[in-house]
Amino acid sequence: MAKIAAAVHRDVPVVVIHDDLRTERGLSQASAELLQSAGRILIVDDVMNSGTRLNDFVRVLRERFGTFDSVMFLVGVLRTQSQPEYEENRVALTKNYPWRSQLSSVHTIYLPRWNADACPWCHERDFLSGVSEALVNPPGWLTDRISLLSRREAGVVDQPLFCLPGISPRPLGSGSPVGPEGLSVICTLFTIASGLQCLRTDRDAAKRLHPRFPDMNVFGLQNLKNYSEGMLRAVLLRLVRPYEWGTGNSDLLRALSENAKERGQEAILGELLLSVARGSVPPPGRKFFEETYSRYLGSVAEAFSRSLHL
Repeated sequence: MAKIAAAVHRDVPVVVIHDDLRTERGLSQASAELLQSAGRILIVDDVMNSGTRLNDFVRVLRERFGTFDSVMFLVGVLRTQSQPEYEENRVALTKNYPWRSQLSSVHTIYLPRWNADACPWCHERDFLSGVSEALVNPPGWLTDRISLLSRREAGVVDQPLFCLPGISPRPLGSGSPVGPEGLSVICTLFTIASGLQCLRTDRDAAKRLHPRFPDMNVFGLQNLKNYSEGMLRAVLLRLVRPYEWGTGNSDLLRALSENAKERGQEAILGELLLSVARGSVPPPGRKFFEETYSRYLGSVAEAFSRSLHL
């Protein structure tokens, strides 16, 4: 990104850094001299999350490199948790400095900043690891999934849902309010994740997804009817936090159990198991589990049943 920007601006010098502008932490002396003599600086970053790195850059520029004519920021993807958090960062980066400043981004998307306790993929890894440990010879599809979820540096880039053997979620169908026909599962998941985050952080408290006193706004079962595709329902099961469903979890389980029996709804099945493990919905009856899951899980069905305390 920096090289593209430099070419647009007539091959201006590029200082390549990662996380720090301090010479004692890796900035070369040649780069420090370039910054010292610069009048205008464009700071390019691929992603802005919490804004910590860019704010640290500004702090070091002010303390060690003096005054500039302008310090501009260009971010590839701006993905703070909310519009208010973005505004806080914009003010911190661009206001009350002796130089002109502006924060721009190519794309903006608001996403939750999950820690290990809230991350649904962390919960999935822990649950599946527990199932695997109970097996003498776990099947390859199970160990492959656990391995994928354990690659924290790489992340989950193309298989965000837990699909049972023989099931592959279809891309988005036509006429959906979520996105264009054929949208991949991972892109659909990001779209819905951003929409949910906007609900959680809406400036209007009456519209905010907040299942606690005094608002008590929960993610209602009606959404499972509004978004009728199996893939969309599976994504909602993945992303809606357990407490955000409110107290109607028995009704939720009943609705999902009925949905799972319909043609084209198979993508729900794996996410329904994880939702039970996370406490989003109560455990299904033993009979329903055996009738629905045995043909997919085969010899490992009993290990899943025990892990879910059925």
